[in-house]
Amino acid sequence: MLVDSHCHLEWDSFDADRDEVVARAAAAGVGRILTVGTNVASARVALQIAERYANVYAAAGVHPHDAKDADENSYVELAELLRGPKVVALGEIGLDFFKNYSPREAQVAAFRRQLRLARELDLPLIIHDRDAHAETLAILRDEGDAYRGVFHCFAGDEKMAAEVMALGFYVSFTGNITFHEKMKAHRVLRACPLDRVLVETDAPFLTPQPHRGQRNEPAYVRHVAEQAAAVLALPVEELAAQTAANAYALFRFEHAGRRGEIAYEHKGALYLNPTSRCVNGCPFCAKAPGFVLGGHYLYLPRAEEPDAAQLVAAAGDPSRWPEVVFCGFGEPTLRWQTVLETAAELKNRGAKRIRLNTNGLANLIHGRAVAPEMRGKIDAVSVSLNAPDAASYRALCRPSFGDAAFPAVCEFIAQARLVVPEVTATAVNVPGVDLAAVRRLAEETLQVRFRVRG
Repeated sequence: MLVDSHCHLEWDSFDADRDEVVARAAAAGVGRILTVGTNVASARVALQIAERYANVYAAAGVHPHDAKDADENSYVELAELLRGPKVVALGEIGLDFFKNYSPREAQVAAFRRQLRLARELDLPLIIHDRDAHAETLAILRDEGDAYRGVFHCFAGDEKMAAEVMALGFYVSFTGNITFHEKMKAHRVLRACPLDRVLVETDAPFLTPQPHRGQRNEPAYVRHVAEQAAAVLALPVEELAAQTAANAYALFRFEHAGRRGEIAYEHKGALYLNPTSRCVNGCPFCAKAPGFVLGGHYLYLPRAEEPDAAQLVAAAGDPSRWPEVVFCGFGEPTLRWQTVLETAAELKNRGAKRIRLNTNGLANLIHGRAVAPEMRGKIDAVSVSLNAPDAASYRALCRPSFGDAAFPAVCEFIAQARLVVPEVTATAVNVPGVDLAAVRRLAEETLQVRFRVRG
């Protein structure tokens, strides 16, 4: 299956034959199409189109060309549109210093505002960057160092591709890789790991060969995939399968119409799922393929995160379980007061043992030493330590707090040991992790138990 990860079906050039365009894409093996609104008005249309066709999803954002026209009401409506059931990304946003249709200061302000909105709503980003490579990267680094998103129609070189992938982005290629003069794009493609590559049409623009000069459409993403496969000397089926899997991992198309569970059974215990948000961007995280664990669907948009009363109600009689665990597919301590209130009430209702699974960044998240507040409410804490030093932790876990993260994790473990009966530091068993060094740090320095995960 192919995925056209970026097009503009909302453009009026598709008004006369949109049904036929979508049908031709399906006939060409394009299983998912992402249509991308570039301002509030076009985003409304994109959402209507997504609701009309089962295989079409939508993104919404304020494009740099439209930044000058966006006012406060625009961003209020954009935030509402982004909560739509078939909206899977915020974008396209960024900087365009080639055409400069909006003043540069307006572009920068719109870009920064929407980066923060994406974090708030836990949505991946679609980045537009034209003749503004250094400025785009500088803003991204200033706003954080771990992202989910894609640089669409990538126009940078191999060095820039490495930089954006290090920030967590995918790199997307369009019909321009079929143009004979685009040898730089071929070099960049060869330099990118296939599991970080997407393909797109940007229709109705950038029509690939052999249709160059005509209106582009999603069915033509097959020509992009065929050219990419040829550049990489791969079977086109392999290229299509991997880029489709990448698009699914990033945009989570399967979320539409599904409601995340907030209480679920796992390994004989009751697990409570307070959030899907996280402040780390660990590439090994199990949630990337689709937020499904043992048949339980656990993705929660921020607007659907439960309060303490909802978690208590979902738990039922906690005395039936040997253990109640705060662990969904996000970082539970982002909902700190909710976790503490829920734990206290479950204790009152007869919970035998309550465990918190955490990345240990709660003190940084809340700007104070919160670990002591677990006394009497939490019986066990499992902390994802994962690394023996700050540099290794930053490289592996991609924390939004940067170098401050690792010492904060160690501090949280040390504080938790004073108030919680059982504290365990864990490390994931993936290439590059020095498990022996992490064990020494946990057992000898922090004086807590140690366990290797997966």
